[in-house]
Amino acid sequence: MQLGAKGRLAGASDSRGRSTAAQTVVNGALVLLTLLWLPSCRPTEVAPTLHLETEVGAAEFGRFEAYLGTEVASRLRSENLSDETWPRYFAVYPATSAHADRPPMLGDYRLLADRVQFRPAFPLEPGTEYRARWSSDQAEVESTWLIPRPATEPTRLDAIYPSSSRWPANLLRIYLQFSASMSRQGAVESVEIVRQDGTVVAAPFVAPETSLWNPASDRLTLLLDPGRTKRGVGPNLSEGPVLTAGERYEIVVHSSWEDGRGRPLDSTVRREFEVVGPDRESPDPDTWTVDFPQTPIDPLVIVSASPLDRVSFEHRIAVLDRHGERVAGLVSIEGLETRWIFHPRVPWLPGQDYEVRVSKALEDPSGNSLWRRFEEPLVYPESTEPADQSLGRFSVRSQG
Repeated sequence: MQLGAKGRLAGASDSRGRSTAAQTVVNGALVLLTLLWLPSCRPTEVAPTLHLETEVGAAEFGRFEAYLGTEVASRLRSENLSDETWPRYFAVYPATSAHADRPPMLGDYRLLADRVQFRPAFPLEPGTEYRARWSSDQAEVESTWLIPRPATEPTRLDAIYPSSSRWPANLLRIYLQFSASMSRQGAVESVEIVRQDGTVVAAPFVAPETSLWNPASDRLTLLLDPGRTKRGVGPNLSEGPVLTAGERYEIVVHSSWEDGRGRPLDSTVRREFEVVGPDRESPDPDTWTVDFPQTPIDPLVIVSASPLDRVSFEHRIAVLDRHGERVAGLVSIEGLETRWIFHPRVPWLPGQDYEVRVSKALEDPSGNSLWRRFEEPLVYPESTEPADQSLGRFSVRSQG
């Protein structure tokens, strides 16, 4: 019994051993199959999608984004990438320079839960194409965007000075005022003075330089050739004056002239004028009328007996407070450049003394200043101007 029993027990043990061994083989096979199968179930990196966020026509920097998904973003977070190292994954270039030997744009990177953002260090240029590139071991993606030019009104020529239709034969300057900034090239080719018989005056202007534009590039000073204006000077004798008294002319500004954005002017402008005798006398402030303000809100008005140079008239008169400081305010020029109107930024202070002073460098349209006529030789060193002239003092009374 015992043997039999022992024998039976031994047989049962062998059977269980074979069963366990078989199960081990099966389990091992399952483990192997699982290991072989798991890589195919492991999430793969999805190709990012690239976007540019910006407002059309806005002068802003824009924001480029690469949508990565949360897993890729999480993995990249562990790399602690900086603004200097991010471009090896995500870089932005002007489209014309997206080459291996050209550095990407500078800017700031920000990693969010499922994307990375890039803000350029400089504003995006209208009319320029930009290319964003994502590059990793698993994905290569590239997109381009053209930044549109803002849809604005065409630039126009707002004014030609002198405003009068009667110009002196020895006119020195013409001012062109535009509604927006202009290209600083092309003035000589775009502006003509045409005689009544249709012939064009040859080379009437000194070639405009950068200094003849105001800082905003929306006002150009055209300087008529002084050598042809001054009597007895070589060009005046050999070529004759630019303008002849008694004749009628037309100044023409062609629409082909481009503005600061490379667009032509909205239209060609033509303006007729008559040439009168030359003006060879200096302006005389003693003939001017000064209307001093009476109340804190009244303007100060100065009226000249004859037209003055538009820009000189605007900037060569100052109002000083009792400390000798210039009073801030708005100047407007009216009446064919004969009226100077000043509105202070803050009302005049009742009881306080003010003084109006005019620089003796103020000129008329023919270049005659308060301290010398245009054809006279310089009396002072060219870098020195004589003292200003006072036009009077005033104070205002309280309202009510």
